[in-house]
Amino acid sequence: MENLHRLLRRQVRRALEDPQSLPNDGRELLGLVSDAYEQFDEDRALLEHSLKQMSKELLEANSDMRAAFKRVITSSIDGIFACDASFNITVWNPGMELITGVTREDAVARPLLDVFPRLEDTGDRDALQEALATEMTIAKESSYALGDGDQPVFFEIHFSPLRNETGDRVGGVAFFRNITERKLAEQALKDLSIRDPLTNLYNRRYFNKRIEEEISRATRQKSRFALLLCDLDHFKKVNDTRSHQVGDEILKAAGQAIQTATREVDFVFRWGGDEFVVILLVDDRQGITDAGERIRERVMALGEEWQFPLDLSIGVASFPEHGEDSTQLIRLADQALYIAKKGGDKIHIGEEEYELDDGVVDVVFQPIVDTRSGKAIGHEALSRSAKGELGIQELFLQYHSIGKLLELKELCFQKQIEAAEAHGLDRVFINVDFKLLEHLGPRRKPADVEVILEISEGEALPDIERHLAVTQEWKAEGFKFAFDDFGVGFISLPFLSDLEPDYIKLDRLTILQAVASEEFRNFLNHVVQALGHYAPRGIVAEGIESEEELAIAEQMGIHLVQGHLFGEPGPLDLNKRGSTYRISRRVGGPPLHPGGRHDNLSGDPGTPPH
Repeated sequence: MENLHRLLRRQVRRALEDPQSLPNDGRELLGLVSDAYEQFDEDRALLEHSLKQMSKELLEANSDMRAAFKRVITSSIDGIFACDASFNITVWNPGMELITGVTREDAVARPLLDVFPRLEDTGDRDALQEALATEMTIAKESSYALGDGDQPVFFEIHFSPLRNETGDRVGGVAFFRNITERKLAEQALKDLSIRDPLTNLYNRRYFNKRIEEEISRATRQKSRFALLLCDLDHFKKVNDTRSHQVGDEILKAAGQAIQTATREVDFVFRWGGDEFVVILLVDDRQGITDAGERIRERVMALGEEWQFPLDLSIGVASFPEHGEDSTQLIRLADQALYIAKKGGDKIHIGEEEYELDDGVVDVVFQPIVDTRSGKAIGHEALSRSAKGELGIQELFLQYHSIGKLLELKELCFQKQIEAAEAHGLDRVFINVDFKLLEHLGPRRKPADVEVILEISEGEALPDIERHLAVTQEWKAEGFKFAFDDFGVGFISLPFLSDLEPDYIKLDRLTILQAVASEEFRNFLNHVVQALGHYAPRGIVAEGIESEEELAIAEQMGIHLVQGHLFGEPGPLDLNKRGSTYRISRRVGGPPLHPGGRHDNLSGDPGTPPH
């Protein structure tokens, strides 16, 4: 088209060189066309000049923009980086150098995750990939543990796709803004709304929210938890005899003591005044009671520091046993606290009150039989719930939960002694522990009954020296000792040699293992031979329930046995006193010891001296 215009223009100029040869109309038309071409040339020249000028200005402006953009990126306190479509770094500003400790020279052209691996840990790499894939900006908040500091640093982050001049996506860009101060301020405001200003424990307002969340969680997971309402005993005397300032200091210390005695998963609240609440994520009575005792021990230790008799009374409600909403749980915990304070139990679970009197337990007996004569050489006294609704361990746990376990054990001990005397027994075995013996203090032995106190192997290990001293005090009053449940660990031989017990009782599980394994039976046989030197009155095999078990015991030279094979624990039948028990010899084998050298392990079954 441009060539055609040039050809026409030349033809017009040639024609106008000889205007006389043209008609008037043609001469005027060609004149107009020539003028139009001249004007077009001028306009075109002017336009080209303008375009050149504009292009120069645009180039200069673009250069200025790039310089300004570079200055913005360089001077920004925010972290800014860009990467190409393969996630290799193309831009890395000083803000990113501060955040990561990696210089621009070490970052540019390297894979992003090699330079900034924490993006993977926080999941922010996925956000960047999503921004590129969806071609949209994604904003989020993340926290990073930077340097050696323990405190996390919080960032508001924006991830966006990066485009070139033609609009094509060529990579991604990210902006990191430090919002740590804002987050800490927000957390401080939140703490003010949910923390007690004196103790810094959670307050009652937060309890109302937390308890509903715990109920929802426990309902969903079909689990349990406990609500402990704790009242600081004797605290009023602190304010009365010291000062309110001292009282505040003790409240703060008590709150900290309770917090320290619980676990991170539990929650401690200031309820008001001298009361605290604990949401305890424990689902059994023993765990609840143990936690309550730990809390009390910390508070009592605090009282010793302040030289003031501090203690806690604790009322406990368990979800869902005692209530399925917060109102029911609080009401029942408050009632349990009232019972704990009224009865001096210190820890009470539920609203049922447990009286402790002679009618709580009955005494039953189980014979210990010499298999050679078929005669009972003594009886073990055992306690049972008088109502028969609970096993003895459940009964113990129930009274442990209200702080009266030691009193219950004292009652059992006293009734067992009285029952042995009433039935005219020559020898009675009674299970005790060192805490009970220390609580009772050595007392005079009944004149006409030989009393053998059974101490379990597990009881022997802690504080051996003190426990040996306790046994010597009771021995001085005429009591004898049996080492009970031996074989659970085979780890108390030093205590055994120092205790010098009259009897050793082998644990039932040990006998069962000897029945099941010939190798263990041979090992136990050697142990029994050695034990014979420590138990002059005999070794007793407990829990014998079958003739096979009896035969294994006799093979090892053990002739004193106890178990359901010879009678379950029950009331003593005076009409059967002195009767002979039938001993079967159908199962068994030759003795495991040569020449019957273990026959003296049963001891002297005769009537003991009084």
